[in-house]
Amino acid sequence: MGLKTVARKPAGLHVGARRATSHSEAANRRGMGKSGMSVSSHELALYAINNRDVYAKNTVPAINCLARHLKRGDYDSVQALILWGHVADQAARRYARDFALPSDWSRIFSVDDRRETAREMSEHYETLIRERGQL
Repeated sequence: MGLKTVARKPAGLHVGARRATSHSEAANRRGMGKSGMSVSSHELALYAINNRDVYAKNTVPAINCLARHLKRGDYDSVQALILWGHVADQAARRYARDFALPSDWSRIFSVDDRRETAREMSEHYETLIRERGQL
């Protein structure tokens, strides 16, 4: 008798009636999260800040752009949210590449999660720049 290979689902996925969901999505449905943020949004924001490549290539340029517009006085919060949305999308893509299949990035972090991450990052960095007087 040889060893039998058993197909296993990836760790951290629950197979539901409609589609597979991650632990963080299941936790979001239960209303868990940090400071009003969903668990997935919080995880994505932390990843965008703590991952060296995402931070250097996406987050820092966004911070510099925000600081430049605040200094000039032509800051637009709608445009800032769009910019942070791009950062959140890139962080989600990189997260999926590191921890799952690269094509699963939009299923791991929903549109609402990415928007919430963008909003939180925008508010955080705008406040940080204003407090530090980098205007």
